[in-house]
Amino acid sequence: MARLPLISPLDRALFLKAQPYLDGLPPSLLTLLAATTEEVFFPAGAHVRRARDPIDTVYFFGSGAFEIIHVDGERGAVFELTAPGVVGLTDHLAQTIVPPAVRAAVDTFCLAITTEDLDQILEDFFPLVHQIARASCDSVIRARIAQPELRSDEPGFPPDVPPAGERDPDLVECLALARRAPLLSGTNLTLLAELIESDAPERIAPGETLWRAGDPIDRMALILDGAFVNDGRHGLARAGAGATLGAWEIAATRPRFESWVAEAPSRILSIERELFIDLLEDHFEFAQTYLARIPEQITAAIRARAWRLHDARLARAAQS
Repeated sequence: MARLPLISPLDRALFLKAQPYLDGLPPSLLTLLAATTEEVFFPAGAHVRRARDPIDTVYFFGSGAFEIIHVDGERGAVFELTAPGVVGLTDHLAQTIVPPAVRAAVDTFCLAITTEDLDQILEDFFPLVHQIARASCDSVIRARIAQPELRSDEPGFPPDVPPAGERDPDLVECLALARRAPLLSGTNLTLLAELIESDAPERIAPGETLWRAGDPIDRMALILDGAFVNDGRHGLARAGAGATLGAWEIAATRPRFESWVAEAPSRILSIERELFIDLLEDHFEFAQTYLARIPEQITAAIRARAWRLHDARLARAAQS
């Protein structure tokens, strides 16, 4: 790694503006971000981070490429990330316990920002939180469209959560269920009540469509009981009690990318998009939790793709 002579703040702001994760930020915020970055150059083969090293810096790059190296014992699977892009952001937001190694595939110039500075700007300026949420949701959707064979069921309640029962649960019972949902676990009860108190549970009959591909994204749905299945156009997946449908696209810039249909008599709680975004703005800890859980989806997809490419290379080598 080599540090380069400073380029102008305007050049750095324009560099950051071209980054997919930052496109759309107001100029004043881009200028602030640019002022906290420094220029870094990695020659081909240079290590950005060794496996298991803590993440203390995020690197935005406009040209070149990095190799993301996932290690399992003595094996390593490599996924190449090409410009424009960012290294370290998703693993930092997701608080990845064992981050992958990263090295420069070719000569690569970056703007680097420490995670400490980035976190402070996130806390002080919600537009950056909102933009990263939008870009992250878009990344989840792109990953699911590109890798339908890797699609899995949506996570739901842990096994010890009892069924809701025939009677519609009241607010207190809904809160008890909602706080056990993977997306909402650990959420402050007062905040959780704001999220779910506006609507009574909605009953969905078997075969009824919750929403269709192409619909505008206006809400997410917490499944209290029952089951849903998607249309399979981007990989078959099911969602049972405790899953939060639409959570990974609630901030996306595009319409719904798949349909969901009830497989069994179901009850849901709707969480309106506008309310959800407002609460992200008003409660930074809640925003941090959400920003951690979207990248978990992205890093899992990247890891799975890296190992799939690794296994395919081994299979081709064995045949030759």
